[in-house]
Order: sequence, then structure tokens, then C-alpha cells
Amino acid sequence: MKKILLTLTCVFGLSMTASAVQNSAVMLQHKGNITTYEPEQVNDAIADAVDGDVIYLTAGDFPGFTINKQISVKGSGMKTMINGSLIVENPNVALNNVFIGYMEIQYGYIKSKVNNLNISQCRFIRGLWFEGITENSLIDRCYFTFPGGDGGLNISKQYEETVTINGISNTSWKPYVKGLSVINSEVNSVTGIIDTYIDVSFINCLIGGQHGVALLGTTIVNSIIKGDYSYRADLRKATVINSSYSEYTSFDSDCILTNCYDVNIEDYTSDDIATNGYLGNDGTVIGPMGGNTPYTLEPTVPHVTKADMKVDTKQQLLNVTLTVSPK
Repeated sequence: MKKILLTLTCVFGLSMTASAVQNSAVMLQHKGNITTYEPEQVNDAIADAVDGDVIYLTAGDFPGFTINKQISVKGSGMKTMINGSLIVENPNVALNNVFIGYMEIQYGYIKSKVNNLNISQCRFIRGLWFEGITENSLIDRCYFTFPGGDGGLNISKQYEETVTINGISNTSWKPYVKGLSVINSEVNSVTGIIDTYIDVSFINCLIGGQHGVALLGTTIVNSIIKGDYSYRADLRKATVINSSYSEYTSFDSDCILTNCYDVNIEDYTSDDIATNGYLGNDGTVIGPMGGNTPYTLEPTVPHVTKADMKVDTKQQLLNVTLTVSPK
């Protein structure tokens, strides 16, 4: 295993593209020290990490890996490509405060209980599936493509729960997702639960379009709901505020719509939307263009502007001095 210990003279949020690392690499940050790994050794870096550590991926191609600790994994934007499955799973303990950001991912799976999961500025090519109980989590400025199958944002999985009260057992199905906010994102397909309430909110999003939407009990704010004759948007018992929807969107009688536009708005530019007055409740245009954090896949993180390296042969250390910009 190739590792190099870097002693940082100055750390202000490690660069996504540190010039000290010439080729693709994995970097584990622990208490101010950086250990580097080969691109295929992401799982080795995770094995060496402890809760609270950060793993950085430079630009380049990386294999799939499993996050089983309370850590952050940060890429370099869409130049960081995960050519396999990114899995969040620890069957022995509930995870908290897992962060995944700034990368392109083929497949994403949430397979065991995780609280306060934060996924930011990622592109999911084949889809993201929630298959473990996920509470109070956030998807921020992400993009979900949909080449086929049942990909996209998939929140349709349920688990069976049996509760016994006074000797009487009652079995019911519960959604895995319990409190999920999706903000400033483009979600070209949502596979949801249409027979059990699901606690999911979409804010400043573009929803559906390529392969439709099927949701029960969601809240949609400042968003554009798309559909076409082949793939309709089917919303049941939903609360929809300050949003537009196409003619291929259906609402049941229990939906609540407030200040919504029944227009085919999906082909409008942001200028067209603003000119026609399709504004969200924060004064910005609806959809991913609106809100306080407009949609972008580019990481908004500090970056290294200068890196000096010196080798300490006696201590067998590589000392690196980094100059880091504030943004």
C-alpha cells in the first residue's frame, strides 16, 4: 500500500485539486495530517479513518466503495468519477453526519440506518436508492439523470414493522425515508411510495420530465413539475406551493395547491420565467435557478493556490506548506 504522511503547516479546508498531488489520489485527513493512497484504495482509506475524518478524492476515476463510518467524502466536482456503487452501510451501528459531495456517481445505495446524511453537488448517473432508514437528511444541488430502468431518485422501498399493544399485534409497512429535504436539484425521475405517506420535501427543484413522478404525501415548494404523455407526474395528498406543473401532472382530491401555475414551463429560460412572473416565495425564479443557493455542480470550497514540499529524510516525512484561498 502506498502511503505518504503529509504534515500541514496550514490547513484551511484541503484543496479538491491540491497541486502537491500530481496524479489521481485518495487523501485521508486526520487531525491535520494527510495520508495519501492510490485511486483504487478508497476502501483502505475508509478502513484507516475514524469518525469525523475527511477523505478527499482528486480528479480522476475511482472504483465503488462503502462508507461505514461517520466521515465525509469530498471529490473535485464532476472530474471525480465513481465508476461503481457508492454504498452507505453499517449493519452494526446507526451512522450520523455522513457527508458525500462534489463527484459523479454511477450508483448510490443507502443500505442501513443513517441520520443527518448530507449529499451535496453530486451527479447520479444510474440512480440513488434508499434501502435503509434515513432520518433528517439533505440532498443539495444534485442532478439525477435517468437512462432507463428504475433509477433516478428512488425512495419507494419500505420495511415491515410489527407493533404489539395489549397482546394484539399489528403489522404495517413503513417508508425507509423519514425526513428528507431535496433542494435546488434537478431530479429527472422520482420513484416514490404511493400507498404510504413519505416525509420528503422538494424546494427549488425541477422534478420529473424524463420518466415521471409518483409520490404520496410530499411537500413541493418553488419547483417545476414536469411530465409528458408517456410518463405522467402522479401526486397524491401532496402540498404544492409556488410551483408550476405541466398538463401531464395529476393531483388527487386531497392535494393542496397554493399559488401554482398550470403551464408548460419546462422549456422556458430563467429570463422567460422571471419576465412572466413565475417567481418563488423568496422572490427568485422557481426551480433550481431560484433559492439562496442556486443549482450548480461546482464545489464551493477553499482551494490551494500554492504548495511547497520538502522531504525530511531522517524522519521519513514529506512536509507540505499550503497557501489556501478563502474560496
